[in-house]
Amino acid sequence: MRIKAEGSAIHYSLWADGPADEGRIWREFLSKLREIENPVLIHYSSFESAFLMRMCEKYGGPPDGSATAKAIKSPVNILSVIFGQIYFPTYSNGLKEIAGWLGFRWSDRDPSGVQSIVWRDEQVEETTADYDRQVYPNLAGQMVLTSINQLWVADITYIRLETEFVYLAVVIDAFSRRVIGWALDRTVEDELTLTAFRMALELRRPPAGWVYHSDRGSQYASGDYTDLLQAHGCEISMSHKASPWENAGCESWMKSLKYEEVYRQEYRDLVEARASIARFIDKVYNQKRLHSALGYRPPVEFEQALLVSSGAAARA
Repeated sequence: MRIKAEGSAIHYSLWADGPADEGRIWREFLSKLREIENPVLIHYSSFESAFLMRMCEKYGGPPDGSATAKAIKSPVNILSVIFGQIYFPTYSNGLKEIAGWLGFRWSDRDPSGVQSIVWRDEQVEETTADYDRQVYPNLAGQMVLTSINQLWVADITYIRLETEFVYLAVVIDAFSRRVIGWALDRTVEDELTLTAFRMALELRRPPAGWVYHSDRGSQYASGDYTDLLQAHGCEISMSHKASPWENAGCESWMKSLKYEEVYRQEYRDLVEARASIARFIDKVYNQKRLHSALGYRPPVEFEQALLVSSGAAARA
């Protein structure tokens, strides 16, 4: 806990070694707030505000109408303050992307993010393709992409709600990093990945010979799924067993989703999660999030520029 007043700041450590200490540190917290004339609580995500409400319900809060009660009931999210002062594309971007947008560059490989293939520490427990389901070779690793609709990548992750887990399947254009299909549901059956793929087909009509890459999960190796892919002229590609780095584009996107959306929320139910994730994908990630590989542009803007340049080249 950090209290700032009249140009100075004081730090307090409120720590619970076990459940028995929880009530004690909550009372200490309230005591420190009461020492401030008109306290304002500043927090980063919805977790903190939800925690305050739970503690009030469990151990009791300050008297109604008091300045302390008002502070707990209406804490200020620091992100809402920042977004009102800083150009919106900095939202959800890391230091590298923000610096690139401002015109700074790093020469060191590590901070530039070249080596930042991140493994998810929370993965869906994926089953290897059943013995009667065909496994396909990895074609994506040898590709050199020059445009959209040459390589689509797909993956599944899980998301925790208040009382259950749900599953998200995504389809991403590997060249533009744009999410072109997704589905969120309570089960991780074949229909989840089929729904995400059908959404992508509503947006795109890739040429024959394009490649679709995924892991070897049973949802991606099912007959219904592979038949649908091949019916649209697709070459199927799969990562080797236990090789998540072979689908690094999707792995990286899942990390962005978790840290920039999921961990900042507390979804009550599937409807709320679906609406919030739709907003993140469609309004934030695809349209606002900067990518160094795209010239510090978001995916939709990059695709629009690509369309303009290809049209100009055709007229030349």
